[in-house]
Amino acid sequence: MSFCATSRIERPLSPAATKPLDKLIIHIHGGGFISMSSSSHQNYTRIWANETGVPIFSIDYRLSPKHQFPAALNDIWQVYYYLIERGAAEFGFGKIKKLVLAGDSAGGNLVVALTVLAIKRNYRKPDGIILSYPGLNITKFDFNPSFLLSLDDPILPYPFLKLCLESYSGCTTFTDAAITENPLVSPSKASDDILKQFPPTKMLVASNDPLRDDSFRFSLRLLKLGVPCEIKEFKLMPHGFLSLNFPMWGMPEESQAGIKMGTKWLREMLEIEHSQ
Repeated sequence: MSFCATSRIERPLSPAATKPLDKLIIHIHGGGFISMSSSSHQNYTRIWANETGVPIFSIDYRLSPKHQFPAALNDIWQVYYYLIERGAAEFGFGKIKKLVLAGDSAGGNLVVALTVLAIKRNYRKPDGIILSYPGLNITKFDFNPSFLLSLDDPILPYPFLKLCLESYSGCTTFTDAAITENPLVSPSKASDDILKQFPPTKMLVASNDPLRDDSFRFSLRLLKLGVPCEIKEFKLMPHGFLSLNFPMWGMPEESQAGIKMGTKWLREMLEIEHSQ
C-alpha cells in the first residue's frame, strides 16, 4: 500500500501514555481544502492529547486545487484503514476499543464523508465523531440564511468560500454541479439509511459562521433518525474560533471554552474517567 498522506502524532505528557493503547483520536484539519496542516491546529490538538491522555493522529492530506476530490478523502481513508489494520504492529497498539474522529471546517466535511464511506463499505466505523463548524454542504443548489453572513465576513468572505468549494469539487459552473450532490462531497446529502447508522455525534457551531445553518439542519436529521447528537452554539464567535485562543486575537477565553468542550466530549466518547 502506498501513501500520499502523512500524520502528526500528538503524544500525551502523562505517565498513562506509556500504557498499551486501546483508545485513539484521529484529527482532520480544516483550511477550506486548500490550506492549513496538522501543524496549524496544534494549539488545541496538543491540549486534547494531554487532557485525555490519548494520542492524536492528525492527518496531512493532499490539498486542492492541485489535488481535487476524491484525493483528500482517499488519503484519509488510507490512514484510517492503516491505523486500524496495522496500528498494533507499527505503533504498539493493543486492540482499539474506542476510536473517535474529530475535524473542523473542511476537516469536519471529511470526517463525515469518511464515516459515510466506512458505513457503505461495511467497515469499522468510529465510535463517535466531533465536528467543529463543519462544511457539510457544498452544492450550488441549496441556500441557507447564514450564507448571507459571508457577504461581509472577514474570515469566510463569499469570494474565498466560493474559491475553496470550487477548488475541491472541480465544479465551476452549474452544468457540472452534479458532483456536489455526491454525499462524499456534500455529506449532508447522505441518505437516511446511511445516517441512521451514524455513531454519536457532537457539534461545535459559531453563531457568526456562514456555514452555521447546515450544522443545525444536519443535527436535526440525525436526531430524527434516532442518532445521539449534541450541538453547542458559541454566540458571536466566527468560523475557526478554536484556533483563536491567543491574546493577540482578542478572544482567548471564548476559544478556550470551545477547546474545553471538545475535551469534555472526547472524554465522554472515549469513556475516560475524570480521575485519569
